[in-house]
Amino acid sequence: HVLVSRNRGADQTPTMKRHHTPGVERQKPSHVHSYLTPLLDYRRRQETECAPIDITYVQQLGGRERVERVHRIFYGKLLNHPWLKGFFEGKNRDLLESQQTNFMISSFDGPRCYSGRFPRGAHCHMYVTEEIFEIRHGILRESMIEAGVPDALHKRWLDFDLSFKPVIVKRSIGDCEGRYGTDPIISIPRPA
Repeated sequence: HVLVSRNRGADQTPTMKRHHTPGVERQKPSHVHSYLTPLLDYRRRQETECAPIDITYVQQLGGRERVERVHRIFYGKLLNHPWLKGFFEGKNRDLLESQQTNFMISSFDGPRCYSGRFPRGAHCHMYVTEEIFEIRHGILRESMIEAGVPDALHKRWLDFDLSFKPVIVKRSIGDCEGRYGTDPIISIPRPA
């Protein structure tokens, strides 16, 4: 810790400010918010279960361009799906694709380029049932195939996607909560 004197007046005492020394690994907090648990659990499994490789998973996929292609196809399908499109009404498709691409690249082993909400916070106001999640997961699988992701690389991506199921799927609409005080709960009935 470094004492930092703030020039606010003679009667105020210096405050403590955390200081990070370059080259020294930061301590991890002793507790982690539950919405981060699936991501951290997944990364730990990848670190312990995967043999070291010379190139990153994102590079094996075909780089950012391939991940973007998957998401372009994926959101094209979601936005045209008779049931799931309702979750995206009024949303900017380019922003959705960009955020999802940045999230995936940051979550795997690419550069840390994502600054949005984690899945729990991004979906807390949506009534996503297990059936909806499974349909979406199947669309992701189809999108990966159409984008030319090598079959041998599907499992890691799909397992990562499944790791968020416990924090996205709700048992009832009562499990939903708005992200803000005025945020409506989104519940899209199954089309007849």
